[in-house]
Amino acid sequence: MLTDVELLCLVVAQQMLGIASDRKWIRYARSHLISMFPNLPQQSGVKSLVVV
Repeated sequence: MLTDVELLCLVVAQQMLGIASDRKWIRYARSHLISMFPNLPQQSGVKSLVVV
């Protein structure tokens, strides 16, 4: 499970990189950021974490 701070970091990074699709973002994060965020959930787990 991600901490609130890790989740916020990932949401900000997604916006700064301009990746609108959550599916593309998770794919990008899992291939490039997994060493910094080893508890990164799969696609299905992300929607439940971020509530706008």
